[in-house]
Amino acid sequence: MAILLLLLLSLALSAPAAAGDGLAPAVAARPGCPTRCGAVDVPFPFGVGEQCALAKAHTRYPFKLDCLSVAGVSKPFYKGIEVTNISLSDGKAWMKMNMSKNCYNQSTGAMEGNRAHVDFTGTPFWISNVDNKIVVIGCQTFAYLQINNVLTGCVSTCNKDSIPVNVKCSGAGCCQVDFPNGTWYYSTYFSESYNTSQIWRSSPCSYITVIETTAFNFYTTYLNSTVFYDTYKGLAPVSLDWIITMDSCDEAKNTTSYACVSDRSTCVNDPKGGYRCSCSHGFQGNPYMKNGCTAL
Repeated sequence: MAILLLLLLSLALSAPAAAGDGLAPAVAARPGCPTRCGAVDVPFPFGVGEQCALAKAHTRYPFKLDCLSVAGVSKPFYKGIEVTNISLSDGKAWMKMNMSKNCYNQSTGAMEGNRAHVDFTGTPFWISNVDNKIVVIGCQTFAYLQINNVLTGCVSTCNKDSIPVNVKCSGAGCCQVDFPNGTWYYSTYFSESYNTSQIWRSSPCSYITVIETTAFNFYTTYLNSTVFYDTYKGLAPVSLDWIITMDSCDEAKNTTSYACVSDRSTCVNDPKGGYRCSCSHGFQGNPYMKNGCTAL
């Protein structure tokens, strides 16, 4: 009898979780499609390859990811940009964006570096103005983003009246401004009038990047070395919002490509425009799949 009880207990503990047990459901993908790329879940409407993603014929925006091997590790990419996480419930994704730097080259006597250009036009994504900041680092730096004909950035300096302090980004060695609302693309620039050619021994480089606010703290060591750029390997974590199309829920419901297909799904209008899907109250899972929402 004792052996039988132990066997039954073992089977109960090893049995898969059923709907309604309070555990998160498995990631849902189209039949025969991978649910992960490396360490990242890939839930539908996203998919690895065109056959696994919400088809372009059904929406104005593509959801195809590429699963590529980088130094022997599989990672998902969206149009060449690494994706580190996707959330269905929050309508968010996280990616790694190029930082921009401008450094004095002692050999050539010139300022050299790189600029970043990001463009999500015609995709499901825009860059979150709530979760991200524009950060500028340097002791003689004026850097900015250009979006259409609008410039947004700030000036960062170091002097006796502007002494850098760790974890403080308010103009002394580091400045930051809010990211604009409803933005799909940007380009970065450094003003030639502000450079480190005269202070390169103590502060060789300047930087500008869009970065998730919670991922950034300023340290004064960022000014006299390349540790800031090196720490992130030139790629800043950025939070993005995503939608299915720019249609409102009322408009989308009247189309054959309406994406909220689970019986227990609801449509959600995004404040900036467009719609996403969510499981109804008391349900969880994937509202973009048939029977994808199950009871909590």
